[in-house]
Amino acid sequence: MQVELIAITRYLKRGGTPEELLEHAGRVCYRSEGRGDAGRFLRARIREGHESLVEHASATFEIVGLSRAASHQLVRHRLASFSQESQRYCQYGALEPNLAPQPAPLPEAKGEKRHGHCRFTVTQEQFITHQYQQGVSCDRLAVAYDVHPTTIRDIVNRNEGSIREMSEAKTLHADTKYFAEIDNPQKAYLLGLIYADGNVAYRDDKPSHSSIAQHSDWAAWLRRLGALWGGAVISAGREGLARLTIPGKEAAEHLTKHGVARAKSHVLTGPVLDDDLISHFIRGYLEGDGYIGLREPRVTITSGSPELLKWMLQRTRVATDKGSLADRGRVFDLNWGGGICVSSLLNWLYQGFDFRLSHPAKLERVIRWSEVAENSYNKQVALWANKFEVVVPPRVQQRPTTMSLFVEAIETAAQGYANLRALGIRKEDVRFALPNAAATRVVMTMNFRELLHLFRLRISPEAQWEIRELCVRMLELVCPHAPNVFGDLREELRTRHPSFFECV
Repeated sequence: MQVELIAITRYLKRGGTPEELLEHAGRVCYRSEGRGDAGRFLRARIREGHESLVEHASATFEIVGLSRAASHQLVRHRLASFSQESQRYCQYGALEPNLAPQPAPLPEAKGEKRHGHCRFTVTQEQFITHQYQQGVSCDRLAVAYDVHPTTIRDIVNRNEGSIREMSEAKTLHADTKYFAEIDNPQKAYLLGLIYADGNVAYRDDKPSHSSIAQHSDWAAWLRRLGALWGGAVISAGREGLARLTIPGKEAAEHLTKHGVARAKSHVLTGPVLDDDLISHFIRGYLEGDGYIGLREPRVTITSGSPELLKWMLQRTRVATDKGSLADRGRVFDLNWGGGICVSSLLNWLYQGFDFRLSHPAKLERVIRWSEVAENSYNKQVALWANKFEVVVPPRVQQRPTTMSLFVEAIETAAQGYANLRALGIRKEDVRFALPNAAATRVVMTMNFRELLHLFRLRISPEAQWEIRELCVRMLELVCPHAPNVFGDLREELRTRHPSFFECV
């Protein structure tokens, strides 16, 4: 948030400060011109409650980066003038539309029909067939051209087209080649996650499709992962579980090539990766099948394959020479403990991570022990908020688990905005979909009496955090120009709530 004092009342009779105007107004009331100290006079009148005289001066502030939630509270102070940025003219272009391909307008009916009962000409039928081959579904074509979907299927078959099989339809808008090469940190992280919590399903002894299973609490995170290749989050068939699909036989074959073996728990070995991708792979496995201590610095990675854990232990030597392997029968643990060891390990693992794509609960614990991860997380949230032009409440940002849900809410609204605009809805109507977190700009003018009332009411533990921070900044800006009006209140509030003034 940025707050600037851009105008303040001047006393034209003497060309002086606003307080000289206020003193003059007060002296007129008491017929006391020229008597006593001006500052003492003003302070005495304010302490007595005779504040009508300070209404003669006003201050104008420009506020940038305030949420709509806070601005709605601000306008409740009616003895003020407000000019607020219209959302009609704001540029909310954070996301591109993600609508399925839309049918093109049907060309005019020219030429012959195949027979008298046909709805479309031969040329139109060829156009419809081409639309289907470009990826538009039969249902969408049927709605667009006002016929039954069966009619579209018949047209496609008659024009030497072929109706897509169910498996092909499921992968029509999915990137089945996403895992063909593990050539960047994002894919290496996902491969580690799939090693831990993923699965390749087989049909007739051949890979058919893949998925990642997690508790349903983390469905929002899974949906963000799925957007990378076009997967969907569905019920896992077990209470409290959600499954992220990785559709397509081709994608399953690629994952198998990278080591995601059948019945993999006890046979996994380290994948073949470039050295700069190994930390991202291990981070993915940790977030899928690892434990990070809440009260004590401890990291544990569990697997049924001691070979995989030995591979990880060797690769983590670049970060720490600690770490030990423990045999628990059919399960093995790779353990690290101690503040320095755990901090070094997590600092190495979380270089270059993406907070949107990280497991919220695991990240929440990581930032307790890793300054690198904490700093990166806060910087990434700030960049994300700037991209989507929103204000993030500090209590939401403190915890990645709550931040994950906030991200989904904002990005869902942004996606809806982009899609409505793509469908031709005007900005003045699309803005109805924008959240209260949307940042705005306000120019506000208040007289000094209303400012005193505003500060007394809003610089309080009961006030909402954002408007409280705004009022602290405003008080600090205006006080030097009128110390005898605002000085006593400022000192009183600083004494009662010193932490509130740490933001300036």
